[in-house]
Amino acid sequence: MSSVSNLPVLRGLPKGPQIWRKIKAPMEYSHFAQNLQPSAIRAVSKAIHGKKVISFAGGMPHSATFPQAELTALAAEILESRGAEALQYGQTQGYHPLLETIAKYLDGRGVAGVKPENLLIAAGSQQAIDLVARILIDPGDLVLMESPGYPGASGAFLNLGARLEGIPVLADGPDLEALERIVKRERPKFFYVTPNFANPAGVLMSVEKRRHLVEMAERYRFWIVEDDAYGEIMFEGSTADVVPVKAHDHSGCVIYMQTFSKTIAPGLRVAAIAAPVKTTELLETVKQTADMFTSSLTQILVNEFIVRGHFAARLPGLRQVYKSRRDAMEKALREHFPGTRWVTPKGGFFFWLEMPEDTDTQALLAPALESGVAFMPGNCFFVGHFDAAEAARTVRLAYSRESEADIAKGLSELGRLANRLVGAVHG
Repeated sequence: MSSVSNLPVLRGLPKGPQIWRKIKAPMEYSHFAQNLQPSAIRAVSKAIHGKKVISFAGGMPHSATFPQAELTALAAEILESRGAEALQYGQTQGYHPLLETIAKYLDGRGVAGVKPENLLIAAGSQQAIDLVARILIDPGDLVLMESPGYPGASGAFLNLGARLEGIPVLADGPDLEALERIVKRERPKFFYVTPNFANPAGVLMSVEKRRHLVEMAERYRFWIVEDDAYGEIMFEGSTADVVPVKAHDHSGCVIYMQTFSKTIAPGLRVAAIAAPVKTTELLETVKQTADMFTSSLTQILVNEFIVRGHFAARLPGLRQVYKSRRDAMEKALREHFPGTRWVTPKGGFFFWLEMPEDTDTQALLAPALESGVAFMPGNCFFVGHFDAAEAARTVRLAYSRESEADIAKGLSELGRLANRLVGAVHG
């Protein structure tokens, strides 16, 4: 996997005050700290923060979708009527009424039999990934994930000493034949998968593959770690298409993660993990030393937002907002990116592009940023063994944050720069 330091935007950035040089005695950091894997996405986000940039880099929700009026009214009511509870320390596992609400919500999504004791509330899905990784990974363990896949997950796994191997992503989800070849040779600790509108590839895993994956995990005895951040952001098809892999799990082999960052607001930092009771108990123990508990105020706020019907009521409009932006991006891609291939996403936040051969999308990033457009070169999403030349010509574009007008404007400029780069390569 490409390291963050290889991204052109990071070369030459100021590194901050070198305080350590003033210390006379040598000071050492742990081996863990010295081998941490930084996030390429967060690095680009930091580089453009506060600047006037049209950003297709991060999967950020459009700020106009945030339910500010409803959340403001609810927060005022909560602080007025039960402020002491909302501002006090909470239970590590989570606010019990929210656990009950999420169990009922998951039942409506097709995941039957989940009880509050099967759940833990995390401070966002990134913490959920980290907590799950901490209770599963020993240094040297083999961990499998989609390739291209989410760098926030691969970074968390690598930080704990995992050996990563990537599973190619096809139009209907991960290549399960490739997965089976690996698990026959060596049992992995788990397979991390994003079945609904995968980040970054944007594809939807077929229902048949979901069933087959669970059967394979039961046969070869490995965990499935399912990350369902985008299942509610569906534009086409039926709800049956996005029923979680967890719904097919009858043996307790699937650890399921779901977040409200994309559907309510990321600043609330509320996500949930559903797992067997023993797994939830271990997650609770490891969270005790991470941050003790997720904010009581935001948990109560999310619970009230759901039980009063605001959550269900907003989903149709939310889907339409992102569908319109997807359509605007695809229109601009057809106009400005000749010779580039993609699969039209049926939901989620991302397009995954394969540009003409020999294109180096990292070389495109610096001039794009100078022109006020940000995106993510695709090579930072690949793990394990992969074709570096093929990875170098891929791009992830997020259509979630920008307006339709800015999508058109930004892709016009990015297309101009990309076509100039391709022309220079091919003479």
